[in-house]
Amino acid sequence: MKVFQFYVRSMLNQLEFQICFGFLCLMSFGSFLWNCLTYYGKDYMQIRSGADVFFLTSTSSRIVTMIFSLIVPLIAMMLCAGYRKKGEKEGNNLFAFIRMGHRKYLMIGAIATIFVTIICFWMILGINQILCRIVFPVIGMDNRWGLPMYLLPLNYNSKMFLDIWQVQNPYIYNIFYIFIIGILAGGISLVFYGVSMLDIFKKMGLVQNAVFFFVFFIILVAIGQLFSVPMISFLSYIQVGQEVRMIDYGIFTGVLYLLGILFTIWGVRKYDYV
Repeated sequence: MKVFQFYVRSMLNQLEFQICFGFLCLMSFGSFLWNCLTYYGKDYMQIRSGADVFFLTSTSSRIVTMIFSLIVPLIAMMLCAGYRKKGEKEGNNLFAFIRMGHRKYLMIGAIATIFVTIICFWMILGINQILCRIVFPVIGMDNRWGLPMYLLPLNYNSKMFLDIWQVQNPYIYNIFYIFIIGILAGGISLVFYGVSMLDIFKKMGLVQNAVFFFVFFIILVAIGQLFSVPMISFLSYIQVGQEVRMIDYGIFTGVLYLLGILFTIWGVRKYDYV
């Protein structure tokens, strides 16, 4: 447990983490302030609810949400990726490497990477929703004239991801998205952690590797759009209102974690300390 805590603290002190986390904070709080300025001074009846001005669902700060959705893989890969390679080059991890052995050293690093990435995304999105809930009304212009329960089936699209919850309780809908985005980001970070130990990518720089895999994810998005296969696009699970199913999310995320585990095991077997 102490080793895990050491890993987490060391990751939090890395410049790459601080830049990426700061950028996430900038987008989250920027979106919140944008909405505050948009509705400042307006009549109460014209203000949207705290659920509708949430970072992922807000129409006023849509451009910020679009940027966030697009760069989630890049942020997830860069958050904790710099710790291991930079620490080894500077000799900071040598004692832990020798004492634990490379297998335990790398496996704990993988777990810490997933943990920190998931918590960061949950924290950023969760705080945004809390702020929106505090500042904006619970019942706003968007949900003031809600339909009775027996009309709910007529008011949602069963093909859209989690859309029934948007009608039933938009706050739970937002919490679901916070949860699934964090888990998805953790899977992406694990894949990147594993492949970065392979010889073909070990020679490349951190930023080069991250950009390479970011382009790969964008290509998947393009293929999904071109051949109408939204389940292979990460945007389908980050942007709200997409026509995918929960099983699609489970398969996509499961494949990410499976690949991450396989790449990590493969990398552990072939790994040499820098």
